[in-house]
Amino acid sequence: MAGNCPERKSTIDYLTPIDQPFTDYATVAELLDQSELFTKEVGQKYVLSTFDLGGCMKALPLIWKFPERYKYHVVTPGAFHTAMNYIGMLTKKQMFRVRICRDPHRSRVGYNRMPTKCT
Repeated sequence: MAGNCPERKSTIDYLTPIDQPFTDYATVAELLDQSELFTKEVGQKYVLSTFDLGGCMKALPLIWKFPERYKYHVVTPGAFHTAMNYIGMLTKKQMFRVRICRDPHRSRVGYNRMPTKCT
């Protein structure tokens, strides 16, 4: 068995909150460092981190800037943001086909016949 055997079956635990803005690179770097410590404690080689889109936009540049420091880190967006991105792409494609036109008083759908500006 790799690493130390935990006393409980569940190894999910809550960490001490970091009382700093999540938009700071220093905060994200601290999260990555703490995640690496706990990953090593249980004997895993790779650090798997799931962030929201904003977290990924901060974590990935750090990993790319310091590839040797974070060579065992894998950062992925959460399922919610992955699904919303996919739905957003589908919706955008459909809106180009149908041309949803907005009117201040009502919404209407035009099929390339409406003189109103479509967004």
